[in-house]
Amino acid sequence: MKKTPQIAHDSLPILDLRAFYNLETRPSFLNELQYIARHVGFFYLIGHGLDTTRIQEILSYTHQFFALEQ
Repeated sequence: MKKTPQIAHDSLPILDLRAFYNLETRPSFLNELQYIARHVGFFYLIGHGLDTTRIQEILSYTHQFFALEQ
């Protein structure tokens, strides 16, 4: 039986991707991810290994994409 994660709904949940790579914590991480994706819809993802420069580059591309004419 899966345990329902305790999530505060007044802020965005934080998921640490490093838990996915640990075989002992992976099932709990996936359970949390599934619950949050279905019931909250958004979350912060940490532990992904992307440096600040790469994140800024991705954000720049995102802004450019949404600025395109339809």
